[in-house]
Amino acid sequence: MPAEPNPVKLAMIESLGAIVHKIGHDLDFAKAEALEFAEARGALFVDDGEDPDVMEGAGTVGLEIARRLDHIDEVFIPMGSGNLAAGCATALKALHPGVRVTTVQSSESPAMAMSFEQRTAVEFPAASIADGLECRVPATLALERVLALIDDVITITDEVILQACRTLIDVQHLVTEPAGAAALAGALSVREKLAGRTVVLVISGGNLTPALLERAQALDSLI
Repeated sequence: MPAEPNPVKLAMIESLGAIVHKIGHDLDFAKAEALEFAEARGALFVDDGEDPDVMEGAGTVGLEIARRLDHIDEVFIPMGSGNLAAGCATALKALHPGVRVTTVQSSESPAMAMSFEQRTAVEFPAASIADGLECRVPATLALERVLALIDDVITITDEVILQACRTLIDVQHLVTEPAGAAALAGALSVREKLAGRTVVLVISGGNLTPALLERAQALDSLI
């Protein structure tokens, strides 16, 4: 994990008995070190952005949505590496060909959004408080699927994402980490276009730290 990981996620991982090595300034640096560690020991390294099986597993979120609803116009999905978004879009568009899929990324970690706009991999520093949206180096497979399946990418500031956290707490009594609240922030940024449409938000991740909860509570709700 990075040198300064989300403490809630760190505690949960360690509670399962894992020995965590903290290294590097961001997730991609830590991932590169983990790959080197695994290769030196002949161990398996699973990269969510490059493993089709992991992507298929993430896609079961989209499959459940597609099976439960007879009609869907729009789906908003948070995006870090693009694994969840690509997997969900694959399932959604297989069962609902007309659905529009939009991903939401922090403007403080915009590598995948920039790659989507330029239609090629773009590396860019990641400095978002939403660690679940962190991506500095786009993964080849995930980007390939995102370019093929995603209709649009929205970038939202960290402050607005925190406001979305506050909104979910106030309106839905739902505690989610910033990455999970990104879909709501993205949808509300284009709310005037969504009137009368069937819209689904993927809200994934409840690892909200006490420090970020305090920051979110100091902000206004988006509704």
